[in-house]
Amino acid sequence: FNELLETLKPKFSGLFVGAYYIRNVIYVQGGWEQKIKDLSDYTLEKSKKYEIEVFFQFVSAKIVEKDPVFGLKTNEGFLKESIQKITHKYVSQIYYKKLLVESVSGVLGLYHGYFYGNINYFNEAIITSISTKRDLKGL
Repeated sequence: FNELLETLKPKFSGLFVGAYYIRNVIYVQGGWEQKIKDLSDYTLEKSKKYEIEVFFQFVSAKIVEKDPVFGLKTNEGFLKESIQKITHKYVSQIYYKKLLVESVSGVLGLYHGYFYGNINYFNEAIITSISTKRDLKGL
């Protein structure tokens, strides 16, 4: 794991590449536009472009509202392309989004609307990868 982190460290000043893992089981009990967890300790800067990739597994215990969802949020609000509707219950499902974003700031957070269930229930992890656009050309 430490070797992986070494390869992801920035190679040039001002550039960033990072991978973050959240391993504990997270129990969610409903509500609207509720924060589940910050996905990193890195603060996005409005002047930079980023590639963001988020992956995790979840199990919905029940669907009580019409459209339960997951989404990623920054200081500017939800990243529209990150919103994923939850369509099944009692089944292991995957949230996966790969986004190119710009003009966003703050710490990337995972939010839900009307979700009842568990994340990382089967000992998985929420995996988040963040890299600046300029980094991508050099990889």
